[in-house]
Amino acid sequence: MFTPRFARRFVAAVTLATFLPAASATRAGTVNYGDFETTQVVYHDVHQSGVDIPPGLFVPTTPPVATSVPNPRLTISPEVVIQTDVNKNFDFAYKTSQMGLGVQGKVVTGNQTVRGYALLSTTLHMSGNYQIFAPLGVGEIPGSPLAASIAKVTMAGQYSIRVAGVNWQPYSGGQAVTGSMQITPSDVVSTGPQNSSVSGTWDGTQVINWTDLRRASGVKDGDYITDVAVEVTASIAGASIYSTATTSVTTFSVENTTEAIAPVAVPEPPTIILAGLGVAACVANGFRRRKSNRQDGLGDDSDRAAETIAPICLKA
Repeated sequence: MFTPRFARRFVAAVTLATFLPAASATRAGTVNYGDFETTQVVYHDVHQSGVDIPPGLFVPTTPPVATSVPNPRLTISPEVVIQTDVNKNFDFAYKTSQMGLGVQGKVVTGNQTVRGYALLSTTLHMSGNYQIFAPLGVGEIPGSPLAASIAKVTMAGQYSIRVAGVNWQPYSGGQAVTGSMQITPSDVVSTGPQNSSVSGTWDGTQVINWTDLRRASGVKDGDYITDVAVEVTASIAGASIYSTATTSVTTFSVENTTEAIAPVAVPEPPTIILAGLGVAACVANGFRRRKSNRQDGLGDDSDRAAETIAPICLKA
């Protein structure tokens, strides 16, 4: 139980943490991490941006890692922690950052069976840790005989993905697919008295609907999506009254499935040459017959019959 004044402040804080606009992450600082290749795709222009940079939420403890098996994946392992102060009658901590990157299917050269790799799906994953501790019960908070300790953590994520390349050529049509990631748990709250802290992990996975992406981008059936631009914004918050609320992001990854596309079939030069010689011989034969008929004094009907030979050869 806690006083109405504490309740209003606490609810306002956690509501603000949940609904602060994701667009705020596009302002202020930017940290660039570069490009990372697998055998099928290139993760390019990988960067972090946001109002809390430096350090931001996605600062990796080790360099980002790109792997090819079982599917192409880029993994970032940050460890930025926010924590409220147990000694304050009210404390609020909040951080948000945006990860942005492109995912491009590679073009293959010198291979007679593979032209390049098209993208078939994108799966976003984000996870972290939390810990809350509300030690004081009703009547144990100094100056607040009706209040108890209370702590809450909130985790949220938004995503945006748009097609940036079709058939290995730049593409700027259509719209992005956007939404909120399904995070479990998205918030955890505890009220004192507690003898020990409560801790756990939170996790969010989002599989992008490729049909929706094609429709939103206006990509035609039969064309290949070969480059996408991905943005993921994470927001974590903690609010507390004489307690501790701690949370962090520990993993961020983008995984893709791909399809090896065969080269476009082109007739071999000998086939083209033989076909051309056949048409030329047929046309020449038709003209020779026409000339012979004229010399022999055949009528117009024979001339018209001979004139049809060349078009027939060309159609064949």
